[in-house]
Amino acid sequence: MSHFTLITLILSATTQALAAIIALRGLHLAGSFRLSWICISAALFLMLERRVIPIWHIYAGRQEDPLNTFIGLAVSLLMLCGVIGLKRLFQLMHANEVELERLAHTDFLTGLNNRRYFMKKVKQELIRAVRYDSAFSLMMLDIDFFKKVNDTYGHHIGDIVLQKVARHCQKTVRSIDIIGRLGGEEFAVFLPESGYDRAYDVAERLRSGIEETLLECVGDNLLHVTVSIGLVSTGHTGNSIDELLDLADKALYEAKTSGRNRICRSQ
Repeated sequence: MSHFTLITLILSATTQALAAIIALRGLHLAGSFRLSWICISAALFLMLERRVIPIWHIYAGRQEDPLNTFIGLAVSLLMLCGVIGLKRLFQLMHANEVELERLAHTDFLTGLNNRRYFMKKVKQELIRAVRYDSAFSLMMLDIDFFKKVNDTYGHHIGDIVLQKVARHCQKTVRSIDIIGRLGGEEFAVFLPESGYDRAYDVAERLRSGIEETLLECVGDNLLHVTVSIGLVSTGHTGNSIDELLDLADKALYEAKTSGRNRICRSQ
């Protein structure tokens, strides 16, 4: 191979390498791996074919063949592209794992914890509460006449209502409180280190805040919804999440049968 041909190939490879560095940031896993492999393979080929080493291994003041120095620079650039590509690959893999884990835990419509993850987190909190003998409360919320909302305005508006209620819950409770969508129009909130008085205050702020929220639905029409809440606090014999949810559900049923838009406590 002539020197002219070799230099042309090296210039082409280094140009592609520079383009690769720019493009790596927006690539997905397959593209990042492919470019990294190409760059590293090209660098290894040049090192073996021409018996040169990367430019950072050339000692200062040492006389080198200009062509080998040029190839060493190309090898260095190709290796750099390969390393950047692998780093990007690992970042993408980690980001994908984090996103998959988030999706597995999250209700797709509201962004709250889904039922399975809510139950898991509450079980962990119950163990901690028993260990440290701390208070806790659990409430269940159900949107009143939600079926009528869907039938009257359509499921798209029903989804907006669910999202608005979820957002209001997130704004009202503390960061340590656990919120989940149990299914349909039913939500649950677990409040660590909270006795009945504080839990009732939170429940009332949730109830009144949702009642006062107007939702723009179709054109100029405005819709407002209410919620019924069942509340259970420490002092009951049930310590498992299933027992607590059952108690809260009974209190919720009482709230709905006694007029809705109210809070009832488990007796």
